[in-house]
Amino acid sequence: MIQRNLARARFLAVSAASLAFFAGITKARTDSQPLERGGTAPTQPATTEFDDTNELIGSLFRVQFDHHLDEKLFLDHDPSAKLTTQRCEEALRRLRPASVTVCSLGHEGWARVSGAVLAPHPALSKDSLAIWREACDRTQTPLFIYVSSLINYKANHEHPEYARLFSNGNPADQRIDHNSAFVDEKLIPFCRELVSRYRPDGLWFDGDYWSVFPSWNPASISAFERQAGRKAPVDFADPAFPAFWEFTTRSHAQYVEKVAAAVRAVNPSCGLVINSAYTLRQPEPLPAYVARVNLDVPTYFGLEAASLEAHFQGARDNRPFDIVISGHCAPEGAPYAYTKPRMQLLQEMAAILSHGGGVSVYVGLDVDGGFSVDEVADVREVLEQFARPRAAALLPSVSAADVALLHSAADFRHTHRLERLRGAALALLRSNIAFDIVDDSLFMANPRRYRSIVLPLTAFTSNSLIESAEKFVADGGHAVITLAATADTAERLKQNRKLFPVTTAEFRALQLSVVGAEDGAIASGYIALQCSPGAVALREIAGSGTALINRYAVGRGRVSLISADLPAEFDRAANPRVRQLLADELRWSDGADPSLVVAAPPWIETVSRRAGDHRIIHLVNHARGREGRSRAPAVESIPSAAEVSLTLRCDKQPASVRCVPDETGLEYSWSAGRLSARLTNIGVHCALLIDAP
Repeated sequence: MIQRNLARARFLAVSAASLAFFAGITKARTDSQPLERGGTAPTQPATTEFDDTNELIGSLFRVQFDHHLDEKLFLDHDPSAKLTTQRCEEALRRLRPASVTVCSLGHEGWARVSGAVLAPHPALSKDSLAIWREACDRTQTPLFIYVSSLINYKANHEHPEYARLFSNGNPADQRIDHNSAFVDEKLIPFCRELVSRYRPDGLWFDGDYWSVFPSWNPASISAFERQAGRKAPVDFADPAFPAFWEFTTRSHAQYVEKVAAAVRAVNPSCGLVINSAYTLRQPEPLPAYVARVNLDVPTYFGLEAASLEAHFQGARDNRPFDIVISGHCAPEGAPYAYTKPRMQLLQEMAAILSHGGGVSVYVGLDVDGGFSVDEVADVREVLEQFARPRAAALLPSVSAADVALLHSAADFRHTHRLERLRGAALALLRSNIAFDIVDDSLFMANPRRYRSIVLPLTAFTSNSLIESAEKFVADGGHAVITLAATADTAERLKQNRKLFPVTTAEFRALQLSVVGAEDGAIASGYIALQCSPGAVALREIAGSGTALINRYAVGRGRVSLISADLPAEFDRAANPRVRQLLADELRWSDGADPSLVVAAPPWIETVSRRAGDHRIIHLVNHARGREGRSRAPAVESIPSAAEVSLTLRCDKQPASVRCVPDETGLEYSWSAGRLSARLTNIGVHCALLIDAP
């Protein structure tokens, strides 16, 4: 039986005290020199040992209880009828989560509590939150309270002035404008009431960041025009529309800041969790009041989405994150959902846990408050089966990747598109390269953390990020830069001559290839040219005669400039030659002695982590993760990887080298500062543990 006081202490350590713990790690990384350029290894605190593996497993698992039902059906029933303290307590003791999230206000807009701020559900007979509060106290389970913050059917109907509006004046589907009076008149008083009455560890906002879109509500229009000094655009093609999008994002952050301040005025330790905020769709610095990052992935083909998000969250090192996975598959167009196969759950868990994340599972409440936790208990059992033999590899750790894929916040604010980032990330993943996805603020705060960067350059990439990349390379770093096919992107080459010191003739060729390349040009393949050593033009777009790649030095570093949008092409077509080309250029720019080299099938993901002086190399098997279609998404079995080999720079002979789980075969040797290892029989996941001498 897990000790609830230990689980609660573990949760608090992750959500609050760990900020100081990881701040020390971040400072150590900032102050240290990179291994590959003559410095010392970043220092971390000694590995934390757990008294009980059950405690570790419990810290990785969270549960959310919520209503998502037809509004009329929901209003015809008492949502608290079958809720009892005993029933909730039994569920918590069975599931043993690190925290539980329970609903106070759903999308329909009726509160599950009686109070002066928002009307309670008309059939409500019990205080649902009081029941959960008592059950959490009895089991010492941290409590988060779910609030549908910016989707509220009832408020929109009663107060049309709160609504988010389209440019033609029509209201968006039940969405609330975050600049409207709703925030001060309803949301903040309700949140303060929740925090004061039920003492939650945090509030969990849904229907919030993921639903935000520019609004022509008078409150937003007047705020934009006051700040921008011009009329708000009404057409997506208006050159000012990106600025309107940026205003929307920035004012949303200000709204969250206001709510957080009001909540923390009541309880300074109460944090916020905002569904999908500060994820790949919001590459911004994490505020201190965010308790953790949380998002859900599709109930089919969740592996890819979970993996890429974990590459982004796992790089932060100073905030816990959870990704919601489902115990069932819900294929597009199918009339019903069915239980997700165990292997599919294992794949998704492996991709998340390898990067230091946790797993969250949703439990749907019936119209009368009844629920079953059988499916969730099955997911918890699969998590235990995965984590128990791998506990040593899942202890708190930080990323040790050498490669950073830069995720430009300025570009995303302008385009709100992820295909370039996704394509570049998948190309790196399928080339067995350990990498982080890093927003520009995190990179600029500590660029020396990495050996190499990959930058998909667009017209909207900020000058500050380009200047940081130039300094990074001049100081001895390496870069692979791809260009989006627009004249504006080509203009960036002229504006930043330090990073792009190509000759006039070379620039003209680059400009022609960027502006003139047709959509099909890249997909048609590449022709390798026979070039003398040091030649600039290495390959050409098939049939065009235009240089595709320029290689050159900047200061003490090297740059491979690819004048084609290869990341977007790989996202569109998954052309293996595109992946190989990107990987080849990264290896060229990185030099002849990278710290970690993995030779494996393309469906093996490589994750490099560090815990104290110990290295952890995770290998996650993605086989069959994309082979189906949305109408048949189940992954029932995966082929084992027959053999994976790797070499890792180790200045001193390790004290020990082992692999978890034990059934994975391992052979290794150490010589001249290099550890060479060969692993066989890799199932869904294995981890190589290298202990310092």
